Amino acid sequence: MTDKETQIPVPEAMPTPVEGPAPTAEQILQATTVTKRRPFDIEGAGRVWVHRLPASEARLLFNSMDRDDDGRIDDPYDDAKVICKCVRDDDGNQIFADRQILQIPTMGNDVVLALVKVCLAINGLSAAGAEAIEKN
Repeated sequence: MTDKETQIPVPEAMPTPVEGPAPTAEQILQATTVTKRRPFDIEGAGRVWVHRLPASEARLLFNSMDRDDDGRIDDPYDDAKVICKCVRDDDGNQIFADRQILQIPTMGNDVVLALVKVCLAINGLSAAGAEAIEKN
């Protein structure tokens, strides 16, 4: 399932409802803007952190990707762009500069696929979205 406007894959399953009163806007914003990250160890290099992107950054990322005539993502560097934006250092700074997007595909395929899978998962993308990027 994708967002019709941006073709961004969206989660297919809804989370289990929480009992109790509805939260306030401030509570929602506070809870969802907290940095969420997962460690990822790269053999021979060390530990990096895969970060959840704010929705505004995720939208910019997916809007930057090349598309086919039907509007579907058809970008040879889609996985590199995702890795570039989501992989961070201990302080939360982006490790890869945008100018290094062309170099990311030269990394080991196993590392690229594993990183992309974690990047998509932490950003709430569906398995179908992960599979579509892996196929490219």
